[in-house]
Amino acid sequence: MRVDDDMLVDTVDNSNHAVGRMIRRALLPNGANFRTVHVLLRSPPGQLVLQKLRDDHPRSPGKIGSSVAGYLRAGETYESAAKRKLYDEMRSRAKLAFIGELSMIDKGSEKFVHVYGGRSVKMPDFDHEQIARLIYLSQAEIESRLENHPEQFTETFQHVFRTVGSKAFR
Repeated sequence: MRVDDDMLVDTVDNSNHAVGRMIRRALLPNGANFRTVHVLLRSPPGQLVLQKLRDDHPRSPGKIGSSVAGYLRAGETYESAAKRKLYDEMRSRAKLAFIGELSMIDKGSEKFVHVYGGRSVKMPDFDHEQIARLIYLSQAEIESRLENHPEQFTETFQHVFRTVGSKAFR
């Protein structure tokens, strides 16, 4: 499933309250604040299942990111967005638990992120249009790579993992 740049999303104020709606591709050029969701899935051996994005990804070509990530549709809750994105990108209906929230500046806009964790009981069947491959890394491997090669990861994943990532291993 290709990225839908024409998807209608809520714009939010600095306290994450909805104040309007805008198509996704207009958010960053207009400095509008918005909401996203990230999911960190653990594999049975306890590693995180991460996406290696395709080299033609529009924002983070070839970077490693969360198991699942995406924008919330207008009027959508964080939890329903997490479940939708998990199924769209990994064909999984794993049980999810909220593990944290954060915000960060993304090209002049404030991005509000809720993070969910879950366990993958089988090898995910991922969306090949967006994801080049899946990478399985332990907490120690992620920490080492973030320390020594942060450029391998999306900016948002770096912030997500440093803020709440350890909770995904509990």
